[in-house]
Amino acid sequence: LPGRTVVVFGGGAELAGRLAARGAEVVRVEHGSRWHEDGGRVVLRPGEADDYARLAAALRGKGPLHTVHLGSVEETGGPDAASLARGLEAGLFDVLRWVQALADAGMLEREGSLLCVTSGAQAVLGTEALRPWQAALVGLLKVVGQEFPRVRTRSVDVEPGGWEPAVLCELDDLLAGGGEGPEVAWRGRRRWEPGYQEAPLGDAHPAGGVQLRPEGVYLITGGLGGIGLTLAEYLAREARARLVLTGRKGLPPREGWGAWVAEHGEEDSTSRRIRAVEALEALGSEVMVAASDVTDAEAMRRVVAAARERFGPLNGVVHAAGVVPGGLIPLRSPEQFAAVLAPKVLGTLVLDETTAEEPLDFLVLCSSLHALYGGIGSADHCAANAFLDAYAAYRHEQRGRPTVSINWDGWTEVGQAAGLTVSRRLGDLLRERGRPVPHPLLGSVTERDGGLDYLVELGPSTSWVLDEHRVGGSGVLPGTAYLEMVRAAFADRAPDAVPVLEQVVFLSPLSVPDGATRLVRLRLEPAGEGYTFRVSSAPPGGGEGGEQEHAHGRVVPGAHEEVGHLDPAAVRSRCVPVDLQAEGSGTTAGDHFLGFGPRWTGALRSVARGDGELLAELELPEAFRGDLADYALHPALLDAATGFLRHLGDGLYLPLAYERIRVAGPLPPRLYSHVRYGHPGAGQETLTCDIVLADELGRERVRIEGYTLRRVADPAALGARPEAGARPAAPE
Repeated sequence: LPGRTVVVFGGGAELAGRLAARGAEVVRVEHGSRWHEDGGRVVLRPGEADDYARLAAALRGKGPLHTVHLGSVEETGGPDAASLARGLEAGLFDVLRWVQALADAGMLEREGSLLCVTSGAQAVLGTEALRPWQAALVGLLKVVGQEFPRVRTRSVDVEPGGWEPAVLCELDDLLAGGGEGPEVAWRGRRRWEPGYQEAPLGDAHPAGGVQLRPEGVYLITGGLGGIGLTLAEYLAREARARLVLTGRKGLPPREGWGAWVAEHGEEDSTSRRIRAVEALEALGSEVMVAASDVTDAEAMRRVVAAARERFGPLNGVVHAAGVVPGGLIPLRSPEQFAAVLAPKVLGTLVLDETTAEEPLDFLVLCSSLHALYGGIGSADHCAANAFLDAYAAYRHEQRGRPTVSINWDGWTEVGQAAGLTVSRRLGDLLRERGRPVPHPLLGSVTERDGGLDYLVELGPSTSWVLDEHRVGGSGVLPGTAYLEMVRAAFADRAPDAVPVLEQVVFLSPLSVPDGATRLVRLRLEPAGEGYTFRVSSAPPGGGEGGEQEHAHGRVVPGAHEEVGHLDPAAVRSRCVPVDLQAEGSGTTAGDHFLGFGPRWTGALRSVARGDGELLAELELPEAFRGDLADYALHPALLDAATGFLRHLGDGLYLPLAYERIRVAGPLPPRLYSHVRYGHPGAGQETLTCDIVLADELGRERVRIEGYTLRRVADPAALGARPEAGARPAAPE
């Protein structure tokens, strides 16, 4: 191991000694009440981000960095709230803060590894003492490896005592470049990896094949959400069940339902929930609705007591409560992470405790496929659902209480609940034709379910934004178009506010071949002072392709602060001109898989390069300046102002995410783009930079922070997507 730096969290003196004897430079990290550094030993304060950042900065100049995290390996305790809090802090949150510190220091852009050791996260033999909260760390680690692909990650679950040889074996494999088996377990001298086998649906027996009881009593948390109401509808149809539906807000008193619907209309979110409950009762069910936070033990005890008093003992529980997750790991605070974990992790413990005396036939936990496969931007969601899967194994195998965790795919068109977690089919929305919005990328807007749906039909023949931005011959909506859609929608709601877009993540390309169109939806959901947003699309009329999500984030009002100023002359004096043609920089049509129209190819005038900075001059061609009346963030001009970064590193880089975008004013026809960035290395998977866009006088118009681009291994695949359901565009 000469030349390797290995950081060992959580003690591990014997392991550290073995690594040092093999030539590694070892840094042992322990937790304490104050920062202390003594040779190869560091004590940091758990939960103090500054200490993690200080350690990362101290290691920045070292060779390839490898981390072994042992904070969970010798953990003891049962699945109670106190053990849960200790376990999550010692494992998941400790690793989260370390990964964020490394990311902030730019140390995850180079080769390295992260090995996390757990004990009790995996049910392999059925005899382990499971500690389900440790599985949340396994879930986090899956996404770390996806968001930072140059860092090889692996979780290894071991038995307490004598685990050092197994950890050394796994570390050797990672250091040798092993990429297989990101999730393993050791039992004795045997190494296990999870696998999946296809099984016919008819062979599956959820909760051990327990049958529903006619007129049984079933509690559903999150029961007023889309998933909860859909499952309630199933129980009503199959068993005329007596249902207890909980949600954080509940419903108005029953005697006021008619007045509420009359006053607020049928499309109001509460009105739709009222109608959904009435539909359940029309199927023969009795329904009790209770407002309760599933993480509040006292509130849940009151719900269970009220249900028993009205209906008798509970026969089954479905846990479907949750909150909206999302965001790249460097952009998620521990508090945001904890908010996503709470209903699924703490909520499950509370639910199990408060129903312990009930003669339950089953407990169903609503998990997700993210727990199995991860997903960029879903670390919190993956961690929370990995816990549910592990808790189901713990409760079923060790406590003998029938439990099943269901790894659902995305929910769409969910019966009586359609329109509660997702709006109705896009084709139906199009036919309703809401209020027209005078913007080419918004079309019309309809208020429903407490949010807003902006809907437009786009195709290469009707939109230059698609026609002039092509990948593999198909029109692909640029990421800058999503930003303009959100800005324009926010201006439609708050015309005097300064829009600030945060935590914008691009998930998949929106590709439309010639002769076809797609319905594009921007969904705004109120969140605090602003909105969360989601951009999705589907073939007109539904088709076989279904709805696909392309981007999400949030938009909030910013302060009307003094506009920043850029001094182009000063920046230019520190830089040297770049020969765009020689370096292949800029948005040109030279790449065989990318095709750009005149709005793109004519915009970039010059680029100068300095030490960690770039200055570009851009000008929208005269023939297209009329576009600026419609597009404050002109998609082509904005793309050109950031697109020349595509060739900064080794290969092609395309946008992945923005941490923050402040729009102080519309883009002018002539502007400067000042970029500050870290020096990219060969083969680097991601680039991150900050950008200021200013007018000719240097007045700041747009400030971009945390702009992240990802290296594309197969650019030709960007334009590929199923064309099922696409229809020919209307002739011009």
